[in-house]
Amino acid sequence: MWRSAFATWLLPIALAIGPAAGIAAAAAPEDEADPGPVIPQLPGDPAAPEAPVDEPPPVLPFDPEALPPDEAVPEVPEQIPDVEVPDEVEITDVTEGEGPEAQKGDFALVHLVGRVREGPRIEDTREEGRPRTLRIGHHRAIEGLNEGLLGMRAGGRRELVIPQDKAFGREGLPHMGIPPGAVLEYEVEMIELHPGIRRERRQEGVGDAAVRGDLVSIRFRATFTGAGGQEVTLSSGDEPQVVALGYGRALLGIEEGLEGVKAGERVTLKLDPRLAFGVSGLAGVVPENARAEYDIEVLNVEPGVIWQIEEEGSGDTIQPGDEIRVHVTVMRKEDEGKVASTFDGQGPLRLEFDEDWEPFPSLFLAMDGMKPGEVRLATIAAPFAFASRGYGEIIPPDTDLLYRIELVED
Repeated sequence: MWRSAFATWLLPIALAIGPAAGIAAAAAPEDEADPGPVIPQLPGDPAAPEAPVDEPPPVLPFDPEALPPDEAVPEVPEQIPDVEVPDEVEITDVTEGEGPEAQKGDFALVHLVGRVREGPRIEDTREEGRPRTLRIGHHRAIEGLNEGLLGMRAGGRRELVIPQDKAFGREGLPHMGIPPGAVLEYEVEMIELHPGIRRERRQEGVGDAAVRGDLVSIRFRATFTGAGGQEVTLSSGDEPQVVALGYGRALLGIEEGLEGVKAGERVTLKLDPRLAFGVSGLAGVVPENARAEYDIEVLNVEPGVIWQIEEEGSGDTIQPGDEIRVHVTVMRKEDEGKVASTFDGQGPLRLEFDEDWEPFPSLFLAMDGMKPGEVRLATIAAPFAFASRGYGEIIPPDTDLLYRIELVED
């Protein structure tokens, strides 16, 4: 949908932003030749590692077309029976488990049995013979299940009652047997728990805490430990590395781990392999399935995506998942020379507002909190655009851009 809209509007620019854009950070093994980019990882770069370990299909909603042909979807009443509806997720610990408590961002291997209260069963991983791997607090599971997993320990069992607002809302998922306004009940067993990111602050910083849309300048020393115990140490050297938070060009664990840091701070990040170089590692440099430990000095934090409102909007602010229509004009900041605009005959882009937008995550950052009818002028720092590469004569290297954005009212 939105991909085709971008393709017909800024295809050449979209292609240029792909593997070649972003910051070109060189982190070399100590006393060895430069292995290529380590921070950030550039998707599509031939030197970049393969994607992290594939996860099982998401925990609800499922793709109805993925159901086996002989598996019938249960009949769904037009509305749920008259049952007591909780205001919050109700948690009952059946077995406590052992070890550290689950935190947001951790990886959990779980068995799930889910059902509609006073209704049909909707999920049973035991019956399927395949437990699910979930990253707690992320969108592959419904909000109430994410909330119910927090604080669990390996070997623990819980019973959850999840209200509609933290499940599938007033609409439900009738095609999956979940009626409108359904309250869900889950039995959860946490088989394994693996920390995603652990952060240790070794020196306090000053100033504003880094958020998505900021540029964070760092120096680092990283140690990667493979499954067999082999270690490799890499460092940034004397040249500061710039990470554009929220742009998706750095290792996921680095981007997430740097949120909230301040200038002058020293921090240690310990990353699960899935948030570093994954099961494949980095050929000839980082071992397969390697845990990562980064010792980081934060040199500076500054805004990379900022905006001012030119015309106020009205109504509710847009949320991820909303279907929107938006006009965008892209200009060079230096001379306000126009690069492209949806006003040049195409009409507004029709998109689903999504933080995973590729190849323009900076547009998502610039539209945060917009209301229908609002017009913004956003300044996009070069690392969030074409960085040192530029784009031919249209966009010189290291060029800041301007986005004039109008969220069209329905």
